[in-house]
Amino acid sequence: MPAKRYQIEGVGDISIYKRKGSKTIRLSVTGDGTVRVTQPRWLPYKAGIEFAQLKKTWIANHQTQKNLLVNGQIIGKSYQLKFLSSEDAQKPTSRLNDQFIVVKLPSNLETSNPVVQKVAERAVLRALKIDTETLLIPRLHDIAKSYGFSFTSCHVKRLKGRWGSCSQKREIILNSYLIQLPWHLIDYVLLHELQHTEILAHGSRFWLALSEHVDNLAEIRKEIKNYQARII
Repeated sequence: MPAKRYQIEGVGDISIYKRKGSKTIRLSVTGDGTVRVTQPRWLPYKAGIEFAQLKKTWIANHQTQKNLLVNGQIIGKSYQLKFLSSEDAQKPTSRLNDQFIVVKLPSNLETSNPVVQKVAERAVLRALKIDTETLLIPRLHDIAKSYGFSFTSCHVKRLKGRWGSCSQKREIILNSYLIQLPWHLIDYVLLHELQHTEILAHGSRFWLALSEHVDNLAEIRKEIKNYQARII
């Protein structure tokens, strides 16, 4: 997918992607604050730049929405985040077990400390990847079997602009942030990528075929736009 990066005054760095099959310009801000514009291939990059300039306020609001990780926060479907203050701890550390993400920190530091938050964030990202691999890859296999799809492989990666992808070789990639979505939206994404094993491009034929497997497809597509690929 062709892409270019630009520096826009008042916005910062943006990445503009030209995607085959896209009919409109879409704007998103990833979990790390990166601004991404996706547009039809036939549009000049200048159109994406102008669109981002018009949306400066929206971009600024979404870039500042990153919330602090807090004690007791539910992560994905299987984990809970716990901060433990310790007199013995010399620096923040983290570990994962079957149910908890444990962040141990020196007693003189608050959980809101940027260093503590960074350690917690890295641990959360590891947990999300494990949770996605453990729960969603088997679910993908089950759904594929139920609907008569087949794929060659499935891997989990942290993606910035999409919930999943499927290659011409029917290799599926799932976004590690996907596990945070409600189950009905997760299943929609899984079916979406499985449909790409038969019809690669987004077009009327693709959406018609997918609508045979997904009830209320238009509403689902609208609902999933309320979520971003970031730590919820």
